[in-house]
Amino acid sequence: MTEIISNLKKHTCPTCGGQLIVNEARRMYECPFCGVTFDYEYFREDDVLERAARSMRAGEMKSAQEAYEFMLAKEPSNFEALRGMILVAAGAKTTYEFARVESLKKMNTSLVDERVQNAIDNCLPEHKEYFLKMKELFDATDTYEDGLMKNRDLRIDQKKEISELQRVADKKCELFFEFRASEDPDDIVQVHPKTIAFFIITVYVFYCFFVLLGFGMVKNNPYTKTASTSKKTNVSVRTATNDSVANYVVRMSMEKDLIKTYENQGMDPTEASKKAKEQMNKLPNYQSMNIYSSLDTRKEKQAAESESKRKENEKAWEKRHANDGTKKLLWILIPGAAVTLICIYLFRRENKIKRFDGEMLAPYREKASAITGEILKNEDDTNRMKFKLNQLYKEMKALDPIPEKVSPPTTIKLHKKQRKRWE
Repeated sequence: MTEIISNLKKHTCPTCGGQLIVNEARRMYECPFCGVTFDYEYFREDDVLERAARSMRAGEMKSAQEAYEFMLAKEPSNFEALRGMILVAAGAKTTYEFARVESLKKMNTSLVDERVQNAIDNCLPEHKEYFLKMKELFDATDTYEDGLMKNRDLRIDQKKEISELQRVADKKCELFFEFRASEDPDDIVQVHPKTIAFFIITVYVFYCFFVLLGFGMVKNNPYTKTASTSKKTNVSVRTATNDSVANYVVRMSMEKDLIKTYENQGMDPTEASKKAKEQMNKLPNYQSMNIYSSLDTRKEKQAAESESKRKENEKAWEKRHANDGTKKLLWILIPGAAVTLICIYLFRRENKIKRFDGEMLAPYREKASAITGEILKNEDDTNRMKFKLNQLYKEMKALDPIPEKVSPPTTIKLHKKQRKRWE
């Protein structure tokens, strides 16, 4: 017994925190600072583990660690002490906290990994699978944390690329034309140079159409001989028609006079009419009669006057419209030159916009798109790893040879259920 007592490690006083010393004569632990003494039974295995569990529940990690260290000094393969040392390193009161990913991420993984490996090396064979599963859980947590960190870095890179993309896009927008859509100064519409160019070209095409239409309304010289001849033909037709009517009227008048003359001579009316018609058929047309000779002379005189006037009008019309072709070209070419210069300027701006899209914006878009794809892939991996953490925790709890004596955290839903049951 003396050998066992001499091999016991010094412990801390729970009252003042001082190091206890062993009084072999009295078979007790004494505190040289506050005078408190502890029996050897105070450090029995069951008592040590129970006090360690109470310290863990109270959050006194240092006291719990000292108790577990004392237990491991006596029994290096003690399962509860090995697990307790891992919990102290993780800053967790119970392994139920391992079910929450947020708790796993806050743990000191390097120290935890060291304690887990120590537990694997020193535990009993039947407990090794439990600690191996715990190691797998913490390794998966490291992988999950690395995935989150990678995603965080990727999002920072994505923001940088989007910022650069926006900067280049703002420069490209400077090549657009801005128009105020209303009185609101913020209500501004940006118009592409190509749209303005097509609008100007469309307006110019309509302008040319109306110019050609306006000059086309001025027909050929209406006073030329050909045009006058067609007019004369129409007049001649009308004159011939009028002469025929006059000839018919004269002949009917003469026929009636002959019928009256024959009737006065005592001739039968039927025979008088027949003889008058025969007599009229023997007479020549009224055009060859002397009574119309003066009319023909007057017509010739009017025709001569009309021809003279036509020639004067023809010369005046030609003089007035001599420069119509030149005017037409000037009306079309001068605005056309202005439209051409404006369109050249607009299409140059359009080419600059295309260069922005092809040479500057495209690489940023591709890089931002690649980062976005990588973020989505990494998020899928981290979500799968989060699900795997939950599965590993369940498998670890299923392998627990000595369940913890503390209750798992009560959720709000479970708390309401329990309260309802007691009510």
